[in-house]
Amino acid sequence: MGSINVAVVGLRLKGAVLLERLIRMGDLEMNIVCAVEPEDVPGRRRADACGIALVSLDDLVEFSADIDVIFDLRDTEGWDITLGLKLAAQGNHHTHVLTHQSLDLMNAWASHSLPQAA
Repeated sequence: MGSINVAVVGLRLKGAVLLERLIRMGDLEMNIVCAVEPEDVPGRRRADACGIALVSLDDLVEFSADIDVIFDLRDTEGWDITLGLKLAAQGNHHTHVLTHQSLDLMNAWASHSLPQAA
């Protein structure tokens, strides 16, 4: 399996934590392509210090064909749907948009061992 290109939208609390985890787990073949955060928050400064491109949401949508997964961790409800519609309008049906609810679910799964297949 090749490298997975990801973007993080929203670098406040959950976004900053996810960004830090992705940076520390660099051996997982995930490439952080860019991040979106208009405010001057610690997560944005961390991304900038690591050389991660900081772009606008419109720029992200424009070159999203190169991105496999977008973690949309903004606090605003419904924006993930708008992002998905913008991607579809660009003809992008490849990029997956995951929300903070998706991360909460993955964290819950990670904290419990799953039964092994027989």
